[in-house]
Amino acid sequence: MARPKKYNISLTDDELKELKSVMRKKQTTKTVRNRCQIIIDLD
Repeated sequence: MARPKKYNISLTDDELKELKSVMRKKQTTKTVRNRCQIIIDLD
């Protein structure tokens, strides 16, 4: 059974697009990509 989410966040469409574009850039570090993915998963 999964743990309940500790933080409830809701991203706007613009914020979601921005996070996805940051993840697609080749110069983005792996750490930043992981953090972006975590934020997207929390949504």
